[in-house]
Amino acid sequence: MFKLDKLLSFIVVASLVGALLAPIAGMIAKPGPGATQFMFGLIAASGFLVALSLSLGVIVNIAQSKRDSSDQS
Repeated sequence: MFKLDKLLSFIVVASLVGALLAPIAGMIAKPGPGATQFMFGLIAASGFLVALSLSLGVIVNIAQSKRDSSDQS
């Protein structure tokens, strides 16, 4: 079975790479307000994905700890 933790880790790493590459993409695009909005949109989307995957990771860890504690009882 595929581990959800590995998927969440991949999403976090991919989002951080996207956030780092967004300013470069904004510089390569034509200068102007559209390029700036594009860059800020990519950074915001990357930040949202990081926050989402971290919160899902917390939920998964809480569920696993509850399951482990019920297994020990």
